[in-house]
Amino acid sequence: MGILSPFIYFSSQLIESGIVNIGKCGCNQLVINKNNKLTDLQTLLERLKSNSSNNRFDAVIQLGKSSFQETNDILKQLIISDPETIIRELALITLTEKIKPEVLDIAKKIFYNPSEQPIMRARATWVFSQIQSKQAFDLAKEALNDRNEEVVYWALIGIMTFENASDAIPEIRKLAVKSRHSIIRQTAVWTIGMLGDIESRELLEDRMLIDTVPIVRLLSTWALRKIDCLESIPNLSNALSKDTNKLTRREIASTIGKILDFEKQYESSQEQQSLFREMQDIAARVLIRALLGDTSYVVRRTCAESLGKIRYKGILEKLIEALTTETNLFVRKEIVNTLGTISDPKALDILKKAIRSHYKTIVEAAKEAIKKIKKSNE
Repeated sequence: MGILSPFIYFSSQLIESGIVNIGKCGCNQLVINKNNKLTDLQTLLERLKSNSSNNRFDAVIQLGKSSFQETNDILKQLIISDPETIIRELALITLTEKIKPEVLDIAKKIFYNPSEQPIMRARATWVFSQIQSKQAFDLAKEALNDRNEEVVYWALIGIMTFENASDAIPEIRKLAVKSRHSIIRQTAVWTIGMLGDIESRELLEDRMLIDTVPIVRLLSTWALRKIDCLESIPNLSNALSKDTNKLTRREIASTIGKILDFEKQYESSQEQQSLFREMQDIAARVLIRALLGDTSYVVRRTCAESLGKIRYKGILEKLIEALTTETNLFVRKEIVNTLGTISDPKALDILKKAIRSHYKTIVEAAKEAIKKIKKSNE
C-alpha cells in the first residue's frame, strides 16, 4: 500500500458501506446511512463475532452511535484483537470521539509498538492531533522523525491543528529538503505555507527550483504565494522560464500576479513601493515572454491574467502583439481583459478590431475593455 493507504483504504470501506465520512483529516465524524438502525447490545456483539468484515465494520459504526455502558470497553478490545486492520482502525477512531482525551494512552501504546501495523501507527498519530494537549503535541512532533512515511505524513497533517504548530518548523523544514519520499516533501512545503513561515522563503524557492518532482515544485510555489514576499519574484521569474511542467508554470505565473497585485502597492511604505516597481519590471518581462512563447495555453492564459493584476504599462505593445498572434480563444479573452485593466488609450484600435470577432465572448470582453479605457481617461 502507498503512503496514503490509511485514508484511501478506510474511505473505500466507508463508500462501500454507504456511510458518509466527514471531518478534520476526513475522519472526525461518522454518520449512519438511512438504512442502518441502532440495535440492542447482544445483536451487536453477535455481529462483532461474524466472519464477515462488513458485518463487523457496520457493528462498530453502530457502536459509535450507541450509549451502551459497555461500548468503550468493546471498542478497546477490538483495537487490540480484531484480525483486520480496518476494523481496528475504525474502532480507534470511534473511541477517540467518545473518550477524547483519555484515548491518548491507547494511541501511545500503538505508536510505540515497533511490531504494530504501519497503518495503525499512522492512525494513532492522527489521534494525537485530535487531543490538543502538550503531551499530544510532543508526540506528534516526535512522529515527524519516524522511519515510516505513513506515520510522518499523518504527523505533518496533524501538526497543523495545534496552536503552537510553528514550534515544529525545524523538523518540517528538514523533511521538505531531505525526505526521499516526494509525498512527504510536498506535504512539508504545504505545511510551511499553511503556517506562513516567512523564514522558510529561501528553502521554498530552492525546492521550487531544483526538486525533481513537479508536485513538490508546484506546492513550494503555492507556499511562496501564502508567504507573499516581494523578494521571491526573481526566483519565481527564473522558475517560470525554466520549469518543464505546465501546471507548475501556471502556478508560478499565478503566484507572481498575486504577490505583485497592483492594489497592494498603495498599502506599502515608500521603500516597499520602490521595491515593488523593481519587481514589477522583472516579472512583467518574464510573463510577457511566456505569454508570447509558452507551449501551453493554460500557462499563457494565466500569464495574461497576472499581467492584468500587475497593470504594468511598459508591456502594452507586446500585449497587443500577443492579441494579434494568439489563436486560443480563452487566452485571447484574458489578453483583452488585461488591456482593459491597464486602460491605455493606445489599445483602443486593437480592441475595436476585436469587437468584429466571430466569438461572442471576445466581443463582449472587448466592449467592456473599451468602456474601462474611456472611463479611466475621461
